[in-house]
Parts: sequence; structure tokens; C-alpha cells
Amino acid sequence: MKKILFFFIMLSSITSMAQTLKCITHENKPPIIFSKKTNDSLKQTNAINMPYTVKIYVTIFADNGGSNKATTNEHVLRQIQNMANQYQSQNICFLLVGIRQINNTDLNDHNVSDSTENTELTPYMVNGFLNIFVHKYLPGYHGYAYAIPNTYLSVTGNIIESTDVTGILGHEMGHCLGLYHTFSSWVEKNGTVHKENVARSGDCKNCEIEGDVLCDTPADDNGGVDASCIYTGTAKDACNTSYSPLTNNLMAYGDYRCITTLTNGQGERMRTFLATNSALNAFLVHDALYTPVFGNTTISSGTGHTLAREAVYISEGSANLTVNGTARQYYQAKKVSVKSGTKFSPASGGLVSVKSNPYCN
Repeated sequence: MKKILFFFIMLSSITSMAQTLKCITHENKPPIIFSKKTNDSLKQTNAINMPYTVKIYVTIFADNGGSNKATTNEHVLRQIQNMANQYQSQNICFLLVGIRQINNTDLNDHNVSDSTENTELTPYMVNGFLNIFVHKYLPGYHGYAYAIPNTYLSVTGNIIESTDVTGILGHEMGHCLGLYHTFSSWVEKNGTVHKENVARSGDCKNCEIEGDVLCDTPADDNGGVDASCIYTGTAKDACNTSYSPLTNNLMAYGDYRCITTLTNGQGERMRTFLATNSALNAFLVHDALYTPVFGNTTISSGTGHTLAREAVYISEGSANLTVNGTARQYYQAKKVSVKSGTKFSPASGGLVSVKSNPYCN
């Protein structure tokens, strides 16, 4: 009987641990803080350009020879939709341009704790897109964004395939777009620890310079969350005030089945990064595009992407587009209009893809 009880306790412990998000993304340095002047100056720009549409590309790893694939395209599409739903209220949406499989046993079992191994991802980056890599294994972790902000992230296939865990891809995307963990802290070389206090007014208030540097996400000590998404911690901050974090926030830890929402402050911070960070800004698409622009145009070789948030207009007006030969051309937006005069006749090795984008309402 004792052996059975011990096994039950051990199994319960393993199950509980498995439900705690494990993200290695952390930077032990002062947080990036935008001045009030910068935030205010961007409010009009953000309003004009919203929703911001981010181009993404997914690489699914498998072992050499194609076996042991990390996940399926169908599971990826479901989690992209989950992420799109989570970001929609913050006026950020996504344009999924492609999903591909790369056979590489080493990267399918990817040790993110080894910085030298992380550079092995570089040859597989698809230029011009925020890259999402899906691995069969990230030993010890569920996801990693490598830096804050960043242009690529990694997640495990079992997380992508989960039906009750919907927030981990969005969590790592948050890091790429400039968000810290809600419980973020850092330590100076002299040992001084910087942590966010609970207070939102008075002498103890420091939410604008510590933690995740956002005042609409309550201070968080990562003290624990149960299966009902209830905070279980008992710690107090430096001013002796008890923590009461948002247990459902996408950038928290706790039970990973709970994290589904973003605050308006987090949304504003991500949009600010998208507007001001040159690497991230390159991933945004225009509202609408017309092609061709200058007279009749024939494309016979090379790969090109014509992408927009609302609409792509092909052969609108007097200029007509012809795509033939080995050219591989992709056209994608909420609506793609192909007018008469357009000629698509790719040869062997060529491709013309015309798709709507379901991830930006």
C-alpha cells in the first residue's frame, strides 16, 4: 500500500510540474524603457497603422530522413489561430506565409541552453519574416525567444499539438515583440536586486522602471498558480504588500493552461517596438498593394512575395502582370483581386500562389 501511495504522489508531482510553463527567455540587464514622449508621439502613428500585421514563417524540424517530425501542419495552423485570437484585441495580427519541413536530427532535438548550438538555426532563417521554429525536443523547456526583442523563436511540438494549452506560442511571440515576463527582475553586479513592487501610487510605486515596466500588469513574484488559475503564493514585496498577479496573463508563468490574455499596456509596448525597431518593422505589411506599378510586367524567374493586410490588386488599371517560366510568386492578403489581363502560366519548377489571410480580422 505504501508503494502504491508513493507512486501516486510521485505521479501527481510530475503532472503538476508538466503544467508549469518553462521558458528560458530572460535577460539579466536593465529593461528597455520607452519615454512618455516616445509613447505619446507614436499614438497617432499606431492608430493610423492598426492593426499591425506581422509576416511569419514556420519551420517544422524532423530527423534526418524525415522521420520523427516535430508536429503536423494542421496543429501549427490551429495554434497560429489561437495566437491570432489572443493578439486581436491589441491590434496586432499575423500573416502566415508558409510552413516547411527541414530534416535535421540535431536541431529537432535542440539544446537551447547551449549558445553555440543556437547559431545552427541561422542558415534556416527565412529572410523577411519573423521565424517560428518547431522542434521535437527542447530539453527542459517549452519555448525560447533567445532575446527581447528578437526576430525568431522556438517551441516544442508537444506544445503545438496540445489542445488545452493555447498560450505558449503567443508567450514567446510576446518576447520577440518586446515583452518581459510579468515577474521579471534583474541583478546588478554588486548584488542589488531590482524587482517590481505592488503599489501603483505613492513612494513604493516603481512599475514604470522595474519588472515588466508596465503598470497595468500587477506585480508578480511567480509564487505559483493552481489548476483553477488561482494564485497560491504568500510572498510580500519590499514594501510588505502581498502580491496579487494576473494569473491568466500571457506573459506570466503559473499553470500554462491559464495564460491567454494581454493587457492594453502590453499591446502598446509591442506596437511601439514594431514601429521603432528596424528589424521588427521590416516584418510589417502595408494596408494594400498594387502590382504591377509601372507598365506591363513579366516575371519569369526568382521568388517574390506580394503581401498586404487588406488587399492585393493584380493588373488593376492599364498595367498587366504575367508570371511564367520558373518564377515562384506568392500573393496574399485578406482579399486578392486578380483582374483580366493577368496571365499565370508557370513552367516546371514555377509556382503562383494566391491566398487569403484568415489571421487578420
